[in-house]
Amino acid sequence: MISVILTAYNRKEFLDEALDSLQNQTINNFEVILISNFEYNFKNYKFKINHIVMEGNMGSYLYRGIEESAGDIILFMDDDDLFLENKLKYLENKFADNEIIYIHNKPIFVDTNGKTKYKKRFVPPDFNMSCISIRKKIIIPYLNYLKDLYAGPDTFFYALSLCSNGRILKDDEYLTYYRYHNINTSSITGNEKWLNDDLKNSEFMIKIFDCKKSYVYLNRIIMANKLKLFILFNYDIKKPRNFGEYIIFFELWLYYFYDYIISGNKSLKYFIYKLLKFFV
Repeated sequence: MISVILTAYNRKEFLDEALDSLQNQTINNFEVILISNFEYNFKNYKFKINHIVMEGNMGSYLYRGIEESAGDIILFMDDDDLFLENKLKYLENKFADNEIIYIHNKPIFVDTNGKTKYKKRFVPPDFNMSCISIRKKIIIPYLNYLKDLYAGPDTFFYALSLCSNGRILKDDEYLTYYRYHNINTSSITGNEKWLNDDLKNSEFMIKIFDCKKSYVYLNRIIMANKLKLFILFNYDIKKPRNFGEYIIFFELWLYYFYDYIISGNKSLKYFIYKLLKFFV
């Protein structure tokens, strides 16, 4: 069975639409565990809702949801996102392959009103909780660590999958509507506090996941956060220590260069200046 863990914190305005997208799923054998810090009046739905009202950080919300879940497959959902109607059926069929432990599907970016803005083919395999589905059994050995996690849960679940035996599937199917607005994570990744919190969580995770794949991936995340703090807030960062780190550095630099230039947030002149400042 599939358990959908839906989290909502201080935000009610999109919740009906999220639940409606679950109501429209083409299968019925799933449960929804809603973790929020507020009471909510539900409409009648065809699926079972276990609503837990509590305070806490993001990690404690997810810990409680997983602890309460009955399914062997866990899907995550942010309250402002939507699922395409075939998502649960599609993932149910994929997880029939017992070797698969983690699936990341592609998102369609929509605006506040749910109108499609664009599709993004190249996204990291830990982008957005609403794009992640995972076997419950591989979470259990790391479950208690979730209580101390206050940012980066998507990276947490991908990192633990890298340390687990099984197949990770980066799927090209578009199954999630990702709502982009001024109060979700993607819009605050230029926020200094958020970047510092994400950096601290990545450094916390690298101590937990004792395997080479996770170590390499988390080191990349740490470098990315430090580089962003340098680009946006003039933080001091150490130069790469070896050839491999220089390769990662320039890959990340080119990614941010493209991202910020396309978005119009920074100019070509600014990026050249920052690059010269780093090496001089």
